Amino acid sequence: MNERQVFRFSLGPVQAFIAQARRTRDLWAGSFLLSWLAGHAMAAVRAKAGWDIAFPDVAGDALISAIEKNDGEPLLATLPNQFKAVGPDNGFDPDAVVAAVRAAWLRVAQEVYEQFVKPVEVLGNGTADVWHAQVQQFWEINWVLGPADGSEGGWLEARKNWRSHRPPDQGGEHCTLMGDWQELSGWSRIGKRAENNGFWDALRRGDRLDLRDGERLCALALIKRLFPRLERARLERAIRWVPGGDPMMTVNWPSTGHVAAARWLAAAARRKEAVDACDALAAKIDGNLSNRHFGEQNSRVRCVAAAAAAFAGGGHSFAALDSSFLRLDDLMNPRTLPLLDRGGDPLEVDADREQRATLRGLHRAIGEAAGRSTRAGGGPLAKEPPSYYALLLMDGDRVGPLLDGERDADVSRALADFTRAVTRHFGLEEGHPAATDGVAIYAGGDDVLALLAVEAAIGTASALADAYRDAFRARGVQAPGGGVPDISAAIVFADHHEPFRDVLALAHKLLDGTAKEANGRASLAIGVQRPSGLAATWVGKWRLPGARPPEVLAAQAASSDTSGRFPYLLRARYLAPAAGKFAEIGFTNADIGRIFAHELGKSRTPVGKDADIAALQMLARPATARAYDDADEARVPGLDEGGLLVARFLGETMVRP
Repeated sequence: MNERQVFRFSLGPVQAFIAQARRTRDLWAGSFLLSWLAGHAMAAVRAKAGWDIAFPDVAGDALISAIEKNDGEPLLATLPNQFKAVGPDNGFDPDAVVAAVRAAWLRVAQEVYEQFVKPVEVLGNGTADVWHAQVQQFWEINWVLGPADGSEGGWLEARKNWRSHRPPDQGGEHCTLMGDWQELSGWSRIGKRAENNGFWDALRRGDRLDLRDGERLCALALIKRLFPRLERARLERAIRWVPGGDPMMTVNWPSTGHVAAARWLAAAARRKEAVDACDALAAKIDGNLSNRHFGEQNSRVRCVAAAAAAFAGGGHSFAALDSSFLRLDDLMNPRTLPLLDRGGDPLEVDADREQRATLRGLHRAIGEAAGRSTRAGGGPLAKEPPSYYALLLMDGDRVGPLLDGERDADVSRALADFTRAVTRHFGLEEGHPAATDGVAIYAGGDDVLALLAVEAAIGTASALADAYRDAFRARGVQAPGGGVPDISAAIVFADHHEPFRDVLALAHKLLDGTAKEANGRASLAIGVQRPSGLAATWVGKWRLPGARPPEVLAAQAASSDTSGRFPYLLRARYLAPAAGKFAEIGFTNADIGRIFAHELGKSRTPVGKDADIAALQMLARPATARAYDDADEARVPGLDEGGLLVARFLGETMVRP
């Protein structure tokens, strides 16, 4: 009888391939390709008699099913970049697994090269050599194989520490997206700027939506950017099936501006006057631009899809327009919408001021016709949609020790249950309508990344955190220190003009540094990123005795106490002169409660109940306070206006039906 063996596999680098993204499609493409390649490794293992994947639980996973059957339509990255397999000692060959990954990667790379790069490589300086060196040597693949005797817990990490993977030396001009790699032209911009520009202008072929002026990419970034643009036959040869069943589903990934506008579009759709104005604007633009500028017609955001159905009757739906047409500032900004100031473009701003005025008037008509919102204080619905969206990042707490325990099979099944809960929540499972106004970028194992309308972010984070705990509770799995395993999350509310990679970097910082390290995990950290910088941060536990801080924050967003001057008054009168000295002064928590009641009592709004004061106090704790025990009169953690500022931001930004 053959002895059992364990095989552990890791594919990277993860952050270098995924996080360095200018647009949401870059992020999705990087996530999808990494998960798809890991799936090929898993499929190669499962093809060996007696071998199967112990982690993650891939039973019923749509992505690996599509890989193994060369059929299906999964768009979501659901497979992590690491896995554990167990099987008999029957001549298992790890090199065959590595070869499967490399073959799949080279198929995609070759199709991108043939369609986009080969026609212009003659204009480069060693472009083919740069391309093939980067493609061949990018991936860092680590694996370990040994007896399944329970001793393999640290093998893979030890293997990674060998640092045996050495990417090729990179000279010349560097990629504007992945800065550690050389851009493809091979021409220096010192002395050969014309040749450099000529190569990229030819590759761009006038399409400044997929490759903007000034963008000079390496092979890896170009594959992420352009593989969704492959002709259908090439895409089928590369992937062996078309993600989403339609190439347009991979091209038209919701932009951050589109997600930010989601609730506004849904609200506008309820007014006939707004529908008529929107259709008129869509028709006006469609008469001057090609259909490719209606890039959101397959929107995956639930309320936008409903709005698109409401905007019927015109040649195109306003809800399907590229998000740059939704706001006048974007429409007039050549950096945001480069179509408008280029020679030869039929919608050239400098040459057609009358048309520009027409578009401005139609935009205004939409807002004026959309009725009144139900936000506190009333007032007309914004003439233009909000500029802010939410990025949600989630990661399980201390998952490694769980997987090295005796119940790793149950842990694997619990994580698979959680992934299915995420896909259901975003409406990606047949028969389960979307429960939130957002779109998932990836959901594999204990990781989630999603884009959401501002209004949906906190509720979605709380719901998914509950689903995570429920998945482990149902399997009877406990955390190493006892209790149910938990998850931490970060939400960044950002203006859609903010560089996407910066927003993602901030989310990682809030998740790892604030929610996990500073606040002891099982926490949600929130940041508000304005064009002027980071405006506010807050962190809170998912649950406390008698309260759920994230829900308290969401509820206070509608309060006139937090939407007015109170956060700034708190800072000016108490934080600035006495920050960090409350214990020295002798303040107690009860004193702080009286301060709140006193200051709120002077406002035009009547003082709320004691419960309202307690809720505001909870939001005014320091951003990294671990304890929130109001009964402890001796412990005075101080005050921080961050939570109140976040609530104020939400109150000002949210679009209500």
